[in-house]
Amino acid sequence: MKRKGVCIISFLLLVSYSLTAAAMFSEQIIVQNSNGANSIAGGDFNGDGYSDILYTCYQSNHVQWLENDGSLNFTAHLIVDGLNRPRTIDVYDIDQNGTLDFVLGTRSKISWFSNDGNGSFTEHFISNTWSVTNMVLVRDPFLDTLMDINGDGEVDILVTACSSGVLAWFENDGSENFSEHIIKDDFTVISGASAADIDSDGDVDIFAAAHGEGIWWFENDGLENFTGHLIFNSWDKGNRIQAGDIDQDGDVDFTATSCGTSAAVGWFENDGSENFTLHLLKNNFNGGRSPVICDIDEDGDYDIFATAWQASVTVFFENDGSENFTERIISTDAYDLLKLYVIDLDSDGDQDLIAGSAVYATNHIRWWENIDSFVDADFSIDLSTGHAPLSVNFTEQSYSKPSVDSWAWDFNSDGIYDSYDQHPNWIYSSPGIYTVTLIASNSLLSDTCIKDSIIFVFDGESALKFTPNQSSTNCPASPGLNITDSLTIEAWIYPTGWGPNTTVGYGTILDKEEFTVLLIKGVYGKNCLGLKMNHQEGGSSLTMTPDSSISLHGWLHIAVTYGYEDSTVKIYINGVEQTLNSTNPPSGKIADNLNSDLSIGFYQNFNYSFDGIIDEVRLWNIVRSSQEVYANMGGYLSGNEAGLVGYWKMNEGWGDSLIDNSVNTYNFSVEDINWVQGTPFHPTGIDEIVLPENPFQLHFNLQCRVLGNSKVNIQMEIPAEGYIALSIYDIQGRKIEEITHGFYHCGLYNFCWDLHDYPLGLYFVNLQTEYESLSSKILLIR
Repeated sequence: MKRKGVCIISFLLLVSYSLTAAAMFSEQIIVQNSNGANSIAGGDFNGDGYSDILYTCYQSNHVQWLENDGSLNFTAHLIVDGLNRPRTIDVYDIDQNGTLDFVLGTRSKISWFSNDGNGSFTEHFISNTWSVTNMVLVRDPFLDTLMDINGDGEVDILVTACSSGVLAWFENDGSENFSEHIIKDDFTVISGASAADIDSDGDVDIFAAAHGEGIWWFENDGLENFTGHLIFNSWDKGNRIQAGDIDQDGDVDFTATSCGTSAAVGWFENDGSENFTLHLLKNNFNGGRSPVICDIDEDGDYDIFATAWQASVTVFFENDGSENFTERIISTDAYDLLKLYVIDLDSDGDQDLIAGSAVYATNHIRWWENIDSFVDADFSIDLSTGHAPLSVNFTEQSYSKPSVDSWAWDFNSDGIYDSYDQHPNWIYSSPGIYTVTLIASNSLLSDTCIKDSIIFVFDGESALKFTPNQSSTNCPASPGLNITDSLTIEAWIYPTGWGPNTTVGYGTILDKEEFTVLLIKGVYGKNCLGLKMNHQEGGSSLTMTPDSSISLHGWLHIAVTYGYEDSTVKIYINGVEQTLNSTNPPSGKIADNLNSDLSIGFYQNFNYSFDGIIDEVRLWNIVRSSQEVYANMGGYLSGNEAGLVGYWKMNEGWGDSLIDNSVNTYNFSVEDINWVQGTPFHPTGIDEIVLPENPFQLHFNLQCRVLGNSKVNIQMEIPAEGYIALSIYDIQGRKIEEITHGFYHCGLYNFCWDLHDYPLGLYFVNLQTEYESLSSKILLIR
């Protein structure tokens, strides 16, 4: 039984999860070094009533079986050695004498081994013309019946040869003399096959999976003449397949895996007329192998097992009875695990799982015990990001036997249970990052699931966090976005890297193919900002700010302007115009970009993404002056300003769209991004904070004057006595220093603020009174 435990999982802005089946299975190692157990099977080989294990040793070129003493203590017995790379085995009573035999395929031969009933085996040679046998089957694993291709009641053998591309079957004449019958011998590479009456006409047909040539079924005409029908050809390396009536509608479906670039696992539904529909279970299933159909949880429907040996993952997909499958992870230490086999190893009446690692990993042989009682607490949420107040719906998804019957939720890590409902709702009224805890209990056990930093609640300001070579945005091409004359591009950025190109950087802020604003790490400039343009008269230009003008891990406001009439580029960082360098100076109009999409944080030509956060992007078809850039960099626009083409506040806070807040409708779709807290704007601008009505119509005054030596004189005029507070805020809205607070009589007051210990950037001086709030900007440069 699983004991009560705590499962702690850390997430960043994710909503759906793969669940763990560790609660259902307990892993135990049987053999530390199997010398390459790339194929494994099980059964009672000595007639003592206990399940034993049979496996190949690929590296040491032998086959042996492990005798189970009934207490899961195993003794190894060598069957045969001196083989040429044993690759595949399968077990059944081949001679039908009441004992369990097996068939073996190596790189150079196929043999079967008869069992005397005590676990002593005798080899019987079948063929030496097969090169690199990849699969031998003498048993239907779904029905647990003999492999009888021609319906004569004898055990036949279904075989694939990997590199020689052959699919065949060996006919048993009843005396275990086997005759070869080729089904297809011109596959480039064939890996897996399975047999079943696919078309329900009373004879046995064949499924096969081949690299680069798709998944096929071969129709038996009743006389074992087979006609091939291509089912599916969208996977480059389909490799393993098992037939079975997964949806229990009376016709034969199948499950299959693929490796290569199309690495996946799925099941294919038969409509009854041998038309198959793929239901994808998991994509990016790197090294997918060994699909197995089994009702592992004994709930009356069929689940699916598979392993992704290159991703080191073994999973099963739990069927809810309507063929909705939930992925449950059995092991994340499954590198080079190629074969799964279902068997009741501990004789407790339920099915367990055995497997072995092949050549490149631990070489363990292990088994996973199917546990009777367990709880694995888990849940999902409908929203992981948004603005306060944020309403979040929680769906309990615990995996348990017996069923969970009580729940306790802590939504904000204050140690107080907030709900005892199964599927509660909670409203987050304050901005912050929240960890959620669920304790799920059944009549026997309980389990705790903690999901750290799972919910991000914003204060009305949000932004997009980009991941290099992953995140992308797209706004479709439109005539109104075809900017060829003058332009201004503005944005707030928080770069955490220079971009995905290790040499140049190319952290893209905005791209329209013919003009791009991006960060440059090296080659052309060093740690700077650049505007790249293609021009109508031919040629391209790249204009950059000075080296080291851009710093990582801090908010920066950038503005780039271009006027085609005088071919002048100006670039501002935090409102300050920069001295510029050019590899090729700009000249004339920008090249036509009518058919080019617009991207934020994504360089379309190279699939490069920005590394960091982007907020408050503005695109103009006019040149904005330095005064206009500076005056509006800290506040919102109305959206109807002259020359404003697109305005993306990025304050959605969730979802996969960016809304244009200008009078236009240039909306973006976004992929693989995270929503994060944005820059600290106030809805009406930094200098227009709305406070309660001033009943006496008093007028306060705040002025700042730079004295030199990083000192600022702050002068405030108080027209009536009262309480005031004078404070300094940084660009992120944090109060970094309080100059004074208290009761003041009317008059003129001067204060000196020393900025010497503060980093370069934009600061705000705020005067807070009972009736009015005034702010003034200070830009610190050296």
